[in-house]
Amino acid sequence: MTNIRVLPQPIAVEEPRTPASEPRTELLAQPVALLPAQADEEPIGAALEEIRADLMRHGERLAGLLADPGAAFVRDALRVLEHQICRMAVIGQVKSRQSTFVGALIQQPALLPAEPSPWATAVIRLHFGSAAAPSGLAAEFQLFEDDDWSRLAAGAGRIRELTGQLVPGFEPDLLGRHLDAMRKRAEQRLGDGFEAVLGARHTYETVSRDTLARYVCPGSSAADASDGPGQYSDLTRSADLYFPSGPFKFPASIIATPGINDPFLVRDEITRQLLEPADLYVVVLSARQPLATAELATLRILRELHRERILVFIDHVDELRDPAGEVRSLVAHVRQALVREFPSLDIPVIAGSARWAAQALAPDEAGVRETLTPALLAYARHKGALRPVEVKSSGPAAPVEDLSTVQLARTLAVCSGYPELRRELTGLLLRSHGAHLIRQIAAYFAELSQVNEANVREEMVRLAIASEGGAEDTAEADRELKQVQGELVRIQSVAAELERNLAGLQKLLNETVAEQRTRLYEGLAEILEDYACREGNGLVEALEQGRARRHWRCETTSLRLLVEAELEAARRAVQERLAGCAFNVFPALRETMLRRSPGIELPEAPVPRLGATTVRVPIEDSIALDLATPGSLIGWARSRTPAEHASELERMLIEEFMPAIDEVIRLASAELQREAADLSERSTAISVAVIDALRSQSEAHIARAKVLLDARDMRPREELTQAERLHSLRERVAVAEALSRRLADINTQVGELVS
Repeated sequence: MTNIRVLPQPIAVEEPRTPASEPRTELLAQPVALLPAQADEEPIGAALEEIRADLMRHGERLAGLLADPGAAFVRDALRVLEHQICRMAVIGQVKSRQSTFVGALIQQPALLPAEPSPWATAVIRLHFGSAAAPSGLAAEFQLFEDDDWSRLAAGAGRIRELTGQLVPGFEPDLLGRHLDAMRKRAEQRLGDGFEAVLGARHTYETVSRDTLARYVCPGSSAADASDGPGQYSDLTRSADLYFPSGPFKFPASIIATPGINDPFLVRDEITRQLLEPADLYVVVLSARQPLATAELATLRILRELHRERILVFIDHVDELRDPAGEVRSLVAHVRQALVREFPSLDIPVIAGSARWAAQALAPDEAGVRETLTPALLAYARHKGALRPVEVKSSGPAAPVEDLSTVQLARTLAVCSGYPELRRELTGLLLRSHGAHLIRQIAAYFAELSQVNEANVREEMVRLAIASEGGAEDTAEADRELKQVQGELVRIQSVAAELERNLAGLQKLLNETVAEQRTRLYEGLAEILEDYACREGNGLVEALEQGRARRHWRCETTSLRLLVEAELEAARRAVQERLAGCAFNVFPALRETMLRRSPGIELPEAPVPRLGATTVRVPIEDSIALDLATPGSLIGWARSRTPAEHASELERMLIEEFMPAIDEVIRLASAELQREAADLSERSTAISVAVIDALRSQSEAHIARAKVLLDARDMRPREELTQAERLHSLRERVAVAEALSRRLADINTQVGELVS
């Protein structure tokens, strides 16, 4: 076992200062004025959902106009659009009012139980507008299978590794004992029926609070297996609830995690295993103790997983004595702590109260008026929900006690922070993977629609020319026949060249991905060996000079910078190779289409370019060595030579950092593989459409030759047929032009919306 450890620098979290004096008392009857009533804010992700729906409608029309494989490509993209969903994980400490937070967010404050069972470990997923929702079902509960306890004890690879590194005091053995106790409690409650329900799936056509209570609430005792609250709470692994609509316009799933910082370690472990699959993360803090050690550890794990779409909500503002005076400093304190700990992340911080938000959704006049204390009224003025009225003011004014329940509920909603929460969630959604995928599909559809429009226009021109040539005599027909044969040969040559270019581009992309991986393996291994050698020599020199005592710190910033430089150099080499690519099909595509249809408008031929890498090098600024522990370097017997000391340290450093180097290589290779696949897919879709158009032209030229030979005998009937075809083509051109214009507008719209 290595003695080198990365030592994260903990942030000293200070308790927010509370004024010594009570907030200034104000009479409830003081005249106030509400801000002008505003329309309710649009649902979360409304703009993106409008684009998705619009893109699906026009994509169906595009698929109907194209032939395969272009039509098949569009239909595949439509299936991707249909099943898009944003997964949002809500993470908070146990007993932190997380159920109230989620209930207020989904605008159903009475649905989720406020007090889940202390043994409950169920993951509650609330699905809104999901295309994958099972027909006729509103709730689905999955109970633990026999091997789930051992799987949780073993942990998942990367998550368990980060847990050991970043979660203080994590004890795998204690987790195993808690899992054993959890299983035994379930066996005691269910008795002989325990084995029969393992792995069971229970479904319901409707969902209610009472139904949820059977699966996540405490029962009367561990031995009570009656059909009531807590019946299956010790065995419920997940609860999936399906809703046709809600606060999300864009399809979304809210993952209510079991919680963190729980003496019962099972909930922490399940919550951590849910971190990777989500798209957005809401970390709920408490105003009483914001950004505690457990919450920092969770945020560090998210950073190491490259999950950066995070929002922090500071709840329990309703428990502060003076919210108007304390919230600003509280938010500033949390933001500063986040900037110090995660300087590269932009994490929004919102303060509010889930309790106020829940009361605003289901206002009870007596309860609301009891909640409106002088401290809350002061905070409402601070937030702009209420404002003082001067004696001479002519605006609407009334004592607080005369305001309607609806007006008071609106005041609570503004103070709850939920309007800001919804806006920030919409912003995070527009930065999500799903939003970027929609943007990419919009660009594909716009390009394919332009190619289709060009093909229809070209066919119409050919038919018009053929109609004008109907009066030619037999000699003229023979001459044109020779021209048609020559054009046929040229078209076949161009199509064959495009196919060869496409195959050559695919081969080049595969070679480039393999070469980059090889280069990174060789280059990063050499960098690590050189660094380890330098550090070994430096420590030996320090020992000889008496500067090395019990502790020794190796600065690793230079190593990280060298790794980042090599990573960037490898991407530049890939960029240079792609820039000199002789197989780029887009220039040939553009040249062919413009030569045959000079009036067509096509985008500039794209050049393969790589953006800045998103791979983060997981190497901290320094590592610490404890030279006095058993088996460490202090055990360097005096008989050892300096060279042996250096060699031992080199080995330990290489062993410590090689996993990080391997991870960088894996992520960089995966990133380049995705970019190469994207370029290949775009090239294939558009090139195949053009090749099909050229083949269609070949068939048209052959048909034209036959028309020329039979023109004299078939002239009256042919003229009628051509007129009908020309009329049909004019209609097709109008449809294709309108569709191309609309898809281009959608592409521009989503490009401006998605950041």
